Amino acid sequence: PLALDARKAFPGSVRAMSVYMDAFKDSSSAKGIVKQALTGVGVKYVALAKEMYAHPEWDDAVGCSFLGGFYAVAPWPIGSKSKAAKYLDEGALWAPTRRNLYYVAVVSYQTGDFRKAADHFQRAILTPVSREPSSTEADIADFLLERARGGLKAAQEAIATEPQ
Repeated sequence: PLALDARKAFPGSVRAMSVYMDAFKDSSSAKGIVKQALTGVGVKYVALAKEMYAHPEWDDAVGCSFLGGFYAVAPWPIGSKSKAAKYLDEGALWAPTRRNLYYVAVVSYQTGDFRKAADHFQRAILTPVSREPSSTEADIADFLLERARGGLKAAQEAIATEPQ
């Protein structure tokens, strides 16, 4: 309720929208996939994510991460790895941060593009934590670094076993 109150009090504020989006994401993920589908949570999530998408300058194009992440994990018939890749690639082009590069790597790995995954995991490892004033990447930077190292190893192993 507090995040919703802030959004209502500051309707033009991207910061208030971002806080509300995070709160909505967290509360809706706790409901479970069936309840989400029955209550229209996904539709509302996408609408909010599109609002954030309209502000790529905020938190290193976090709207791309919200949309890409949604399409990466949503079940059929809504989920789409190609839509996920489109939004995540766009985010990494706009802001090549550790978070954005890592997310591109994950979806690339999931779709079998192990070379792209390895490249993006490696880039995520080498990229310093974002210093943009609105960035929240520092909150998850260590986790991303650890997971990127594991992802790079898995992608390299997958490449090694590809038919020549």
